[in-house]
Amino acid sequence: MGAISGWWRLSGDLEEEASGAMVEALAHRAPRGGREERLPGLFLWEARERTESATGSAKGVRVVADARIDNREELERRLGLSAGASPEELIAA
Repeated sequence: MGAISGWWRLSGDLEEEASGAMVEALAHRAPRGGREERLPGLFLWEARERTESATGSAKGVRVVADARIDNREELERRLGLSAGASPEELIAA
């Protein structure tokens, strides 16, 4: 189980109160907590059982997906990934 939320604003910084309310509303989906990232005009928060992220060669790129991955074993094999690759690794590949 997991949850993601984000806020993108073209002008000005984000209000701390509003982003806190988003995190609070989704906290029940993250018994182990979540991870947030703040950049100018951007707030991302992710709540998951795992809180690690895949790293790739594209520095500064953030991908948020509400996705279902079918044929996981076939994808791992065709992409040359190890069995049990994370969803992040599959999407990044």
